Amino acid sequence: MSSQDSLFYKYTSVGLIGFLVISLIGLAIALLSINVRVHGGSVTDTELRDLSSQLFILDEANSAASAVLNLQGSTSQGSYTDKAPEPLFTSVPEDLLNSGTYAMFRSTWDNYVYDVTVAEDVTEEERIEETTLIDAILASDVGQTAANFLISKGYFADLASYRSYFDTIWFGLYTRGGGPLGSSGFEHVLVGEIKDGISGFHNWARFWEEERIGEMNYLGYIKTADLNGNTLIEMPMQWQGYNKAISSILVGTSPELELSLYTVCFVTRPNSKCPVAANGQFFSVQTYDLKQNGETFVGTAYPTF
Repeated sequence: MSSQDSLFYKYTSVGLIGFLVISLIGLAIALLSINVRVHGGSVTDTELRDLSSQLFILDEANSAASAVLNLQGSTSQGSYTDKAPEPLFTSVPEDLLNSGTYAMFRSTWDNYVYDVTVAEDVTEEERIEETTLIDAILASDVGQTAANFLISKGYFADLASYRSYFDTIWFGLYTRGGGPLGSSGFEHVLVGEIKDGISGFHNWARFWEEERIGEMNYLGYIKTADLNGNTLIEMPMQWQGYNKAISSILVGTSPELELSLYTVCFVTRPNSKCPVAANGQFFSVQTYDLKQNGETFVGTAYPTF
């Protein structure tokens, strides 16, 4: 209000009215900043690569880098000829997947109706599962580092406003293409949906589980990158009889790594390729937002080359 104080902060009736109006506006903005994202400063590509490298290092203690893959034959985008008769995953550290944030993450999978044209009915128990996962992610070293980075850059006033934003963009319900509230960023990216074929589905642990129970058919890879402990794979996808011409997963990463990294990219490089790095290897995270009813949600987020 500094420039406006000189114009309105006068001991006159007009000045007093103006001052009161501006004060009320300032108070409203301050109250709103508690729950919403504030305007942040610029973040360089180098800063994003440095931060993501740090997140991958912090994630080593909870990563599933010991997962063994069987890539088999190469294929091409949109090809549904099976070039990989065997499963993608030869073995995974199941003890890890049954504990900590992995177990919390897996407990949410049965909360969702895959068909985006069917409204989601979020029960109290399901909401508790979501908030428990959020709390665990934000309590992790990875989650705290990502949050503190965005706060330090001015995108959020404090951890409370970041948490509120995180909850909204990932778990807020919205419609895809009209109709009921049958989708969310979390369901789309990490669980997978059906909308004229497979929609989303970018999580490796989810892929492993569906492959294990016979619902996912690995067809071969289009492109891969060894990230010195993690593996980025682009491939066509065949799930529950539905197809997707090309999709991608980042194998070995924890739920907190994926959600935190994708959130940083969603905030700092929305609707574009976000430059990131893992163990000295460069790749990207593509994000798109989806705006409905005055709110902004994660439309999608996925790793790519």
